[in-house]
Amino acid sequence: MRRWLPLSTRPWSAPASLIPAGAQALDRQQTAFLRDSIRQLTRHGAWEQAWALIELSNEVHRYNPLFSRACEQERARLLRRLHPSRRRAARMGGAPPLDGLPSPFGHLSGAYDQALIAVDPQWISYWGCITYPGLGHGRFRGRKQRRFCNAVVDERFVFRGLALAKDPQVRILRRRFEEGLSWEASGGKALWHETRLRTDKTSLSWARFEQRQLAWWDQLFDTIRRDGYFSQAQLLAQGAALGRRGLFNEIEVAINAAGDLLFLEGKHRLVIAQVLRLPRVPVLVNVWSRQVLERLDGPYTPALAETWLARLASPGSPALSAG
Repeated sequence: MRRWLPLSTRPWSAPASLIPAGAQALDRQQTAFLRDSIRQLTRHGAWEQAWALIELSNEVHRYNPLFSRACEQERARLLRRLHPSRRRAARMGGAPPLDGLPSPFGHLSGAYDQALIAVDPQWISYWGCITYPGLGHGRFRGRKQRRFCNAVVDERFVFRGLALAKDPQVRILRRRFEEGLSWEASGGKALWHETRLRTDKTSLSWARFEQRQLAWWDQLFDTIRRDGYFSQAQLLAQGAALGRRGLFNEIEVAINAAGDLLFLEGKHRLVIAQVLRLPRVPVLVNVWSRQVLERLDGPYTPALAETWLARLASPGSPALSAG
C-alpha cells in the first residue's frame, strides 16, 4: 500500500478558476458520497476496508484539493477511533489489523459461466461493501488475473452500502440516457474534469473526451437498445472483439444474507439496462454470503440461484432491496 502523500507535497492542483462550475458541484457531491461510504464502513467495524478506501481515494484523486482534504480529515477521524495499538500500526503506514479473522473464504466455482446469472436490473439499487480482509477493491474489481467468481464468505463480510441513486455519476448518466439531455447539460464536463485529474492527463481537451469516451457510452446505449443485452461470452461467440478485461467486463454484484444484489462494477451497463427497462440481464456474482447458499433448495447451480432470487423478489415475498 502506498504511503500517505501529504497535501503540501502534491505537485499540482487545478485552481478553482479553471474548474468548470459543474465539476465543482460534482466534486462536492462525490466528496459527500466518499465521506458517507467511509463512515458506513466504520459503523460496521470494517476498519481495514475504510482505511483502504481512504488510501485509494487519496491516490486516485491526489490532484484534487477538495478530495485530498476530505481524505485527510477522514483519516484523522478514523485514527482517533482506533485502539492505540491499531493507531500505531496505521501511522507506520500499514492498514489497521482486524481481530478474530475466520479461516480463508470458500468458493463454489471459479468458472465464469457458473458465476453468471440472469436477473432483473431493477433489483440492483445499492452499492455492495465487501469487508473480508485483503479481498476488497483490488481483488474483486481489479485486474483480470486477480478476479474471483462465486467466492463465499460469512454474512458479516458482505453488507449493503449507499443507494446508487445518490451516486453523482449515476445521476449524470440518467440525465443523459433517460432524460435525453446533452452531455454538457447532463454534467459531462464534470466527468471530463474528473478524468483529467484521475488520469493525470491535464491536456485532455473537452472535445477529445467527448469524441472518445462520451461517444463510446452513447454507442453502447444505442447498441443495447437496438440489439439487446448480451454477456461477454455471447458477444465473443458472435465474433465481437472484447475489451481489455475480456469476459470480466460485466455487471458485477455481491449477494448478502438478505438476498440483496449489491452493485460492484459495470455502472454504465447497469444504468443503461435500468433506463431501457430490460427484463433480465446477465450479471457476474463475485461473492456470496454463505447464509444465502444454505437457504437454496439444493446444490448451487446458476438456474437454481436465478429461481430463488426471482421468488424472493416476487409479490408477497420480501423485496430484494427494501429501503
